[in-house]
Amino acid sequence: MGNIYLDLRRRKGVSQQHMASRMGLSLTAYRNKEKGRSKFFVDELIHFLAILEIDRNECAEFFLSETCHINYTKEKL
Repeated sequence: MGNIYLDLRRRKGVSQQHMASRMGLSLTAYRNKEKGRSKFFVDELIHFLAILEIDRNECAEFFLSETCHINYTKEKL
């Protein structure tokens, strides 16, 4: 899962230090989250996407991509 965070951040040309600072995390804590050693909380994930100015299309790509490893099921109504 960590690689998608790295890919998104690099695609936007933002450093780990900048992300850590903007998210209120130490550089080590941010790196651990980006590498998948620890998980992002939902509010951190929202902040991550906002900092990188991820638009709705990119966000949908992120959440629905196979590399994201989020179980997505559509319940029948």
